[in-house]
Amino acid sequence: MDVAGVISSTRIRRAILAGDVAAAASDLGRPFFITGPVIHGDGRGHTINIPTVNIQIPADKIMPAFGIYACRAWVNGLPHLAATSLGVRPTFYGEPPAPTIEAHLLDFDQNLYGRT
Repeated sequence: MDVAGVISSTRIRRAILAGDVAAAASDLGRPFFITGPVIHGDGRGHTINIPTVNIQIPADKIMPAFGIYACRAWVNGLPHLAATSLGVRPTFYGEPPAPTIEAHLLDFDQNLYGRT
């Protein structure tokens, strides 16, 4: 048996933790996704005309490596292209804050607070 071809939950988790969401998606047979309630952030994005949707990080979900990801955000069943940041914002804080998930949905202007 070819061990390199064996797909396991451990292999998928390792790919996600390394930020290789493409490999995880290939093994899963679907894209990796994060779902959570939209919460209020610091509001800085609105002040520089780059509003973001902040998602509460699910406690039980394995998160990809910190970084910026090209994504699709689903709103009312429709996909929207997005740039999503997962990680801390050291520019704004002296001490390491808790990680955040912030998505800037391209060509999108709706209030999503409280929605999933």
